[in-house]
Amino acid sequence: MKWLVAFVVQLFMLEGLCQTPRLSFGPILGNYIPSVAGSATAGDVQVTTTPDAGDSERMIGLGISYRVNKYLSVSSQINYTQQFASFTVWNAAEQCQFCPVRKQGGFGINIIEFYPNADLNLIHLGKLALSVNGGVSFHFRYDYQPGAQPPPVSFGSKHPGVAEVINQLWDGYKSNQLFLTYGFGIRYSRVFALVRWLDMTGPSMMNNLSLNGNSYPHIVNSNFVLISVGYHFYGFRRKNSNRS
Repeated sequence: MKWLVAFVVQLFMLEGLCQTPRLSFGPILGNYIPSVAGSATAGDVQVTTTPDAGDSERMIGLGISYRVNKYLSVSSQINYTQQFASFTVWNAAEQCQFCPVRKQGGFGINIIEFYPNADLNLIHLGKLALSVNGGVSFHFRYDYQPGAQPPPVSFGSKHPGVAEVINQLWDGYKSNQLFLTYGFGIRYSRVFALVRWLDMTGPSMMNNLSLNGNSYPHIVNSNFVLISVGYHFYGFRRKNSNRS
């Protein structure tokens, strides 16, 4: 069903590019609310996502929209946000009085999102419009503090393999990720509010873990809900005899 929605959206986008549009652009502010879940088993070492890794993060961006007519618009956004994830790591086979001893690791990243999409107005009453939207979202990720690699963790002879896994987590994310996104919006004149869901494609946002010369999959799914508001700061339409 999601792929069908994405296909229909792309048809609307192609139609929009072939007509004389009305252009507008402006700022966007919002909140990304992530949902992060997953785990890994690397030999005797277990890794799970920490439940409090889903705190919302602020978003700021810029959008540009081509309005084909009062029912159809094609748009693009460039947005910036951040994401933080935390993992619990332990050696399940370790034998000691208070085992397993659980340690924490994780990462912080900056995200640049490129979001081409289409909006289909279902209800249009004067300046008020209710719409559904869909498209694809490209996330380009890089370190929260580029070049500031944290010092390596070491537990000496304790907790075998745990430090090796933790030291891989800070930069263990994939630098690019594709999402399918869909949602709904409300617009009044030049002001709009948008709610959309981002469903990750691919099995994981993380790279494989390496331990004792072996590679282990680290399967972590990261989806988002985005709530945003924006303003069409400027718009114009080419003069022609057919006004929509």
